[in-house]
Amino acid sequence: MIIKREMINHSTKMPMLYGDRMIHDLCLFIVENEECITRKAIIQAMRGTKIQLHVDIRYTKGSGIYNIFKEEDISHKIDVLIENHIVYEKYVHNLDYSFYMLKPYDEAYIIAKRRYYEIDETYNKYHHKEVLNDYECELIFHDMVKKDILETQDYLNIYQLCDNIQFYCFCKDEILHIFHECPENINKMLRMYYSIENDKMKRKILRQILKS
Repeated sequence: MIIKREMINHSTKMPMLYGDRMIHDLCLFIVENEECITRKAIIQAMRGTKIQLHVDIRYTKGSGIYNIFKEEDISHKIDVLIENHIVYEKYVHNLDYSFYMLKPYDEAYIIAKRRYYEIDETYNKYHHKEVLNDYECELIFHDMVKKDILETQDYLNIYQLCDNIQFYCFCKDEILHIFHECPENINKMLRMYYSIENDKMKRKILRQILKS
């Protein structure tokens, strides 16, 4: 059932949210499980941990890929959805239990179906070293790996795309496969990056790549 949200001007916010893959995956999961789903169950699904909710769960493509993120990181994204009137909390109460369910507004259905990028704009942003959204990173990455033989700079460019943690999450298997076959000089560079990196998330990514 689609419930229309209050009309609010999202002209600047919505493109940013459309380009956020975790926002997309959260919306899709909530839409697919709108009969009964809680914040805790959503977070557990996104991180790939056991869901402690006694209902049938419809898992989606984004389920389990965000285990590199903390629970509070995903909870914050849910707050963003609520603040932007994309989903809402519905209080359920009876004699046996009470809890809040997450329910979608009409915007959640749109985000769940849409990928936000323009091909020409994406390449222009990349060449001008502008920040790319999650889907733009994916587009550039898949273009990079079309080459028969990757050169040193190609590996470094792919690693730089991994600064976008959400992009890394949903392209993780492909990325790890590529670095599994990389030359030793690339591994040496990555080990050097790991030795000087202070960001915990980036260290996790480097550790996974080096173990691949």
